[in-house]
Amino acid sequence: GVFIEHIDLISIKPIDFDTLIKSVSKTKRLLVVDSGFEIASIASYISHRINQVLFTTFYFVPLPLRAKARTVKRLPHRY
Repeated sequence: GVFIEHIDLISIKPIDFDTLIKSVSKTKRLLVVDSGFEIASIASYISHRINQVLFTTFYFVPLPLRAKARTVKRLPHRY
């Protein structure tokens, strides 16, 4: 069977990294889904922080560590 642990972040300020780290330590996987663009997104920030904390604390890098967001075809801009 497949074991999935779903964590829905109610707010992103502050981000509950303790819950995320406990989940990644238990499941050894992380998938962050974001509706924003993939460049400088909250998904890339969360995956970076989880990777940084787990590597510096436990010398453990979860595999696979993925962040899914919209691909950038054309960035929105304002003149």
